[in-house]
Amino acid sequence: MPGVNAPGITRNATINGLPQSTIDITLDGINIQDNYNKTTDGFFTRVPTSLDSVQEVTISTAAPEAQGGAMGSAQIKFVTRQGTNEVHGSIYEYHRNPVLNSNYWFNNRDLPPDPATGKAPRARVLFNQYGFRLGGPVIRNKAFFFVNYEEFRQPSQVNRTRTILNPQAQIGIFRYANGAQSVNLLDLAARNGQTATPDPVIAKLLADIRAATSTIGGINDFGDPNLQRYTFTPTGSNSQKKPTVRFDINPSTKHQISTTWSYLQGRGGPDFLNNREPMFPGFPNQGQQPADRYTGSFAVRSTLRPALVNEARAGLSGGPSRFNPLASAKDFIGPVANQVGFDLGGRVLNTGSTGIALAAGITGATAVAQPLRRNPLYREIDDTLTWTRGAHSFTFGG
Repeated sequence: MPGVNAPGITRNATINGLPQSTIDITLDGINIQDNYNKTTDGFFTRVPTSLDSVQEVTISTAAPEAQGGAMGSAQIKFVTRQGTNEVHGSIYEYHRNPVLNSNYWFNNRDLPPDPATGKAPRARVLFNQYGFRLGGPVIRNKAFFFVNYEEFRQPSQVNRTRTILNPQAQIGIFRYANGAQSVNLLDLAARNGQTATPDPVIAKLLADIRAATSTIGGINDFGDPNLQRYTFTPTGSNSQKKPTVRFDINPSTKHQISTTWSYLQGRGGPDFLNNREPMFPGFPNQGQQPADRYTGSFAVRSTLRPALVNEARAGLSGGPSRFNPLASAKDFIGPVANQVGFDLGGRVLNTGSTGIALAAGITGATAVAQPLRRNPLYREIDDTLTWTRGAHSFTFGG
């Protein structure tokens, strides 16, 4: 399952063509989705499961059992490993190295070749995921433990394309008729008694953008004679720590008590997942998405009679989602990309652009306008009674 700060299943993926809001994902019976975004991103789990911490996965895509029918048409259920009377464990690492990665197709198309290799520069993707698990008895036949710890570290780069004014357009000379004709807009404004000098703040901002594009990356012309395409590879890092614990106690032959706890700590930046890296190299404004999220469950399973079993369960998931916590007014008043304390516009044309980006059809300087946070806390208490009679099984609960 996808996790925080990491692209997972795409937002248009579905099960049986159903809306993503019909999907229910649980860990030890407790929902672990980000229910704030469940309608548009139902596959996103706030506390992603670690591969080595899972004992069982069940997927129901039609006619789910009574316990899950009220929660969603498609059920994805994970169960945490549990300890036994024997001690078992493992140590593992998954590694991806830049030496074995092929280049991105758009890099080959848009970036000028490196003189040393004759090939387009390649985004560096280095991936390390390692951890361990251990489970066994605390008291033989009575109490058991399981613990899993996993870390994910990824210093990374992404490929980004920005739209900028070409040098002539930046000083007011715009071309038209497929570039065959041109006009100096400042001279035209002066002849008509209108403002004929650039706004100093905007002029400085455009100059900072042009200067930033000369540091790394490459510039290419494309269909619009007044615009250019700038491609570069911003860098960042992402780390996650994910501990999981489980304890099982059998106070008698008829009762079992289980409790589980999973936690996710995510750090790093910028937030590549939501395209919140600096819009141009060296620009101060950017976003992050640190995470401190958790899920836990407590269950009591009782055999009341040979044909009558009851399971009571309580649990929760939560932890705040923090977006752009470092964004502040300082991003808009510094020596680079100074916007005199205001958000004068950012993002890319046709994707919610504002201000200068919208007016000129270019990429502006603003990646994020302010810090945001949410905490879709989820709590659940349920009870299920199963009665077996002959060849039939009846389930009741709420």
